[in-house]
Amino acid sequence: MASEDLKHHPRQCEQESELGLQENRSLCAQDNLEILATPLCDTGFQTTTNRPCTMFAYRPLPDGCIRLLRLMPHREKHAPIQCQLFDYHLLDSWRATHLYEALSYVWGSPNKCRSIFTDDGDLRVTENLHAALSWLRDRSLPRVIWVDAICINQSDTEERNRQVQLMAKIYAKANRVIVWLEEATPGHGQAAGQATTDSDQALKSIEIAAEERSTSSNREANQQAVQKLLQQGWFRRIWVLQEVAAARHIVIACHSMEIDGYAFCEGLKALNNTCGDLDLLSRTRSAIYLIKGAGLRSKYATSRSNRFSLYIRPLGELLDMYHNREATERLDKVYALLGMSSDDDIPADLLPDYNIQWKDLFHRLVKFLVGTQASVETWKDEEIAVIRCKGSILGEVSRVESGGAWIDSQDVSIAFKNASGHLGQEMKRSSHWTLHPTAKSIREGDLVCLLQDASKPAIIRLHEDYCTIIAISVTLTDDERWREPPLLMKIHDFLLVWDWKKFQNMPGDEEDYDRFMNSRLPEHAKVELKSYPGRITRLGNQGLILADKGKFDEASWNLRKAISTHQSPPGRELPHTLMAAETILSEYKDRDDTEWFKLRKMANLLGRRGSDTHITERKTIRLTGAFDQEVIALLLHQRSDEVKITAEVVQAAAGNLKSSREVMALLLDQRSDEVKITAEVVQAAAGNERSGREVMALLLDQRSDEVKITAEVVQAAAGNEGSGREVIALLLDQRSDEVKITAEVVQAAAGNWRSSREVMALLLDQRSDEVKITAEVVQAAAGNGGSGEEVMALLLDQHRDRSEITSRLVELLAASFDEHAMEKLLIHYGDEVKITAEVVQAAAGNWRSSREVMALLLDQRSDEVKITAEVVQAAAGNEGSGREVMALLLDQRSDEVKITAEVVQAAAGNEGSGREVMALLLDQRSDEVKITAEVVQAAAGNWRSSREVMALLLDQRSDEVKITAEVVQAAAGNWRSGREVMALLLDQRSDEVKITAEVVQAAAGNWRSSREVMALLLDQRSDEVKITAEVVQAAAGNWRSGREVMALLLDQRSDEVKITAEVVQAAAGNWRSGREVMALLLDQRSDEVKITAEVVQAAAGNWGSGREVMALLLDQRSDEVKITAEVVQAAAGNEGSSREVMALLLDQRSDEVKITAEVVQAAAGNEGSGREVMALLLDQRSDEVKITAEVVQAAAGNEGSGREVMALLQD
Repeated sequence: MASEDLKHHPRQCEQESELGLQENRSLCAQDNLEILATPLCDTGFQTTTNRPCTMFAYRPLPDGCIRLLRLMPHREKHAPIQCQLFDYHLLDSWRATHLYEALSYVWGSPNKCRSIFTDDGDLRVTENLHAALSWLRDRSLPRVIWVDAICINQSDTEERNRQVQLMAKIYAKANRVIVWLEEATPGHGQAAGQATTDSDQALKSIEIAAEERSTSSNREANQQAVQKLLQQGWFRRIWVLQEVAAARHIVIACHSMEIDGYAFCEGLKALNNTCGDLDLLSRTRSAIYLIKGAGLRSKYATSRSNRFSLYIRPLGELLDMYHNREATERLDKVYALLGMSSDDDIPADLLPDYNIQWKDLFHRLVKFLVGTQASVETWKDEEIAVIRCKGSILGEVSRVESGGAWIDSQDVSIAFKNASGHLGQEMKRSSHWTLHPTAKSIREGDLVCLLQDASKPAIIRLHEDYCTIIAISVTLTDDERWREPPLLMKIHDFLLVWDWKKFQNMPGDEEDYDRFMNSRLPEHAKVELKSYPGRITRLGNQGLILADKGKFDEASWNLRKAISTHQSPPGRELPHTLMAAETILSEYKDRDDTEWFKLRKMANLLGRRGSDTHITERKTIRLTGAFDQEVIALLLHQRSDEVKITAEVVQAAAGNLKSSREVMALLLDQRSDEVKITAEVVQAAAGNERSGREVMALLLDQRSDEVKITAEVVQAAAGNEGSGREVIALLLDQRSDEVKITAEVVQAAAGNWRSSREVMALLLDQRSDEVKITAEVVQAAAGNGGSGEEVMALLLDQHRDRSEITSRLVELLAASFDEHAMEKLLIHYGDEVKITAEVVQAAAGNWRSSREVMALLLDQRSDEVKITAEVVQAAAGNEGSGREVMALLLDQRSDEVKITAEVVQAAAGNEGSGREVMALLLDQRSDEVKITAEVVQAAAGNWRSSREVMALLLDQRSDEVKITAEVVQAAAGNWRSGREVMALLLDQRSDEVKITAEVVQAAAGNWRSSREVMALLLDQRSDEVKITAEVVQAAAGNWRSGREVMALLLDQRSDEVKITAEVVQAAAGNWRSGREVMALLLDQRSDEVKITAEVVQAAAGNWGSGREVMALLLDQRSDEVKITAEVVQAAAGNEGSSREVMALLLDQRSDEVKITAEVVQAAAGNEGSGREVMALLLDQRSDEVKITAEVVQAAAGNEGSGREVMALLQD
């Protein structure tokens, strides 16, 4: 109600200047003349023409009293207003409503004031209040009214402080509250002979709608009037909420109309007139909610504490709902809500006091709501608070639904975190709340958090490096889970901004704190921003909050931005940033994706940790080739002195698949002098599948003179599967004279899996004369499973008569392409195409289109087609279309088809269509089909259709099928269908199946179905199964199913299983299941397992599971493990797991590891992991590593990793 500057109180007229006082006195004299000229009712006033014009002087109010205004009657509407002010004792709490009315209105402009008259002097009131009093004045009877502008001495701050605290009670005790909506401009209509206003028309429409008498026509006619009424200032002001919330009976009035408050609400709801204006709907809805409840309120007001209150909602919720309401005096945006608050513990320093500044009241308010532990900043002229405090995330808003246009609530679904503190989709527990409406709209994704000392949760929204408060206090209806948050709930540092401005003026979610605060605060207040945590810390804190929300990508982005913001060298925020990054990385360690590795790499580079303690050339090469410009920028910024931009580094950047252009641009911008554009760099750019064109364009634009377009560059571009066409087009456009289309270029284009056709089409379009179809080109296209047929068709269609057609070319075409390609070749090149025996053989073996190609050749070049033994054999062995092509040959060239032993053997071993081919031969050429031992053996070893072919032979030519030892051995070793064919043989030819030692050994070594075959043999022919040393050794070395077959043997034939040195050595060298086999042996036959030097050496050289086997031996048989020179040498030369084995040995048996010349030489020559093991030796045993001529020679001859080893040695 009051103001720190009394002249600017929202409901107080301006004090008159001396000139104004003179003008007012003149007005008073004129008013008195009018009084004399007008007959009065019994007013009790003594008026004369010479009554002096004096201003009313207030007397102090006794304790517990208020003033009331007695409005004197008058028959004339425009007569001066005469009244009396008297004291009234309100604190009779036993009394129900009192016999006075309270006025709820908007003061209006203080610049237009009029006088009202009392016996004790004149009072100046606003034009709007004068109009309301004129309307209220009765013609015959006095009317007792309470109106704040008159009944409170606005010049006495202490009185105002006390009276404002009584206002809720004043309105609650009133017999009724009259809501005066200011008079509007007179309209064109007439009612009862009197000019009506827009407000009159609006109230009339509302009254009709409430009585259900409105029609669509009159609703539409008065829609604008109702809209204008709802836009009146009364609906925007904050004090009026308490005034109608306290009322027991409400009348809405303006000019010549009045309507009961409840009818007003019902009429508005019936009209449903807000024209889609959400702000208008929100303001109107909250007022309607309070007005409608007036008739249901008890006539006997009570209070649960010494402070009178309406007990509507907690203060925090009231602020969430109404802080966007208007008040000329900012203090009133708090004081106007105190009377509605249900809090019993409102502190004394929040009670009305018009002597304090806004920033101090706002500061106290925030502390009351979020707790005294919070750090709070407020400003004199801004409705904004910055809060730094700790708290926990309880959950996330997953759905928001309005209760309806006129329902004063909203339904919100919350995904609560579970006991482990996760918000992952599978871990969410949903809860539904009915919440109060909020001035700022709640959205999906907003967070529910519990600040450290707050009594109720808040709803916040995340921005880049801070959060905004959407609702500072929410009551979780029907859900008590938030009261006992899980013990594992993370505590976060929050930077919260509570801004009472309209939400549409808030920045987007992407805006950072500094920009936002600079846009919101006046210049003199911005100096206080320096006290806030630095941007790096804010980004880190926000990243932790995002991670807790389950948003790893956003959290990673925040942390990466924090890391990138660090100066070089990093400042005091470094530990906080690294801690935040480590927390997020450990929480999401199962992600194992690009974002995770990127954040890990940036944290390591900043903190000089892990593998990034030192930045070598090799490290720089790997980084520039694998990471984007964000990581490389950090590398150059933080580790500049360690980074050398060598030719290899630039080459790696040119080949960077994801960010080649950006990384190259960064290098050119920051380290231009060191960037050398070598032939290898240009070649890497040309072959870059994802961003080849972009990086090549950059090089041509900035370093054109250094870019040489060699044959290798064009070849790399032609073979580029992702952006090959674009790179070639760029080169042809900008450097055409240097682009040479060699045979290797065409071959590379033909073999390009994904974009072969596009690249070849471009070459044919722009450089057709240089494109030659060679055998190598056809071979490349034949191997191109992606687009080989398309590119071959393109070449044959568009490149006629421009190539030399060799027999090798025709042979390749016949073997790999369909009949359409062959037909085009025959049409375009005619007699140049020679159909040799090799061409026919190739056609017979064509996996997909053999029949069609052969049919074409027989149709068009029949005389040249010779059906040799090799042709028939190729047809019999054709896995894809063997039967079809054999049937064609038998049908059209039967006399030339000879069914030799080799043909039958090829059919028996045919894994795709063997049975079908064999059946065809038996059906049409039975006499020529001889079932030799080799045929049966081929059938037994046929891994895909063994059982089907064997069954056919047994069924149709049983007498000729001889089950030799070799047949049984082939069946036992058949990795895919061994059990099935063995079972067939045992079932139908049991007597002939001899289970020799070789058979059992083959079964033991069968890498896929060893256990199944062995179990079958043990089950049906147990007596014949001899478990020899060779069998056990084969089982121990079985790389895929070694443990399973060994376990079977130990279980069923334990006495015969001898664990020899060779067995243990085979287990130690088993590259895939060595550890499992060794663990089984140590567990069940420990005494027999001898850990010899050869065993340890085998483990050290085991390229697949060497480390695991060695770790097992060191753990269980440490005393027997001797680390000899040969063991260390074997570890150094281990191509698969050399570094891991060597690191284990150095860690556990360092004293025994001798780094001899042979060890270093073995590491240098290690093609698989030479660089890694050499780096380890140099790092841990540098003094013992001697770089001899033999070492350099070994590195030079190392085709796999020799270059990297040599670079390491030089570095």
